[in-house]
Amino acid sequence: DGGRYAFYDTTLDGFKALDSLIQRKYRGLSPIAFANKYAPKSDKDPNNDPVAYGTSLAGQLGINPNTGVIDVDNPKVRSVLMKRIATLEGPVNRFNLDEADYASGVLPMPEGYVSRNIRTQSKYYK
Repeated sequence: DGGRYAFYDTTLDGFKALDSLIQRKYRGLSPIAFANKYAPKSDKDPNNDPVAYGTSLAGQLGINPNTGVIDVDNPKVRSVLMKRIATLEGPVNRFNLDEADYASGVLPMPEGYVSRNIRTQSKYYK
């Protein structure tokens, strides 16, 4: 939140924080407005294409990219968003994408499940 990079002890903790952020900050947005907010063309990544990203996301959600509203109250929608963000931010092999389903409540967390601690594996963590 606030445009800063945050570290979480586990990927599940990160997905839970992202789930909360989506519910608070992306309410009422169309897929293209979401992409403009999440991955703006002005971002440091020259490959960001919010129109293409928003259009692709809209297709996955089955809504109009410009006028459809992302249903952030729907756990399945939030899970899709979290998986898309994790996939784009990658590397995906660091994340168990099922944890997006656990964080959003789409799937119950298996009994005894332990999320992987990737904090010490990050090149950004010192």
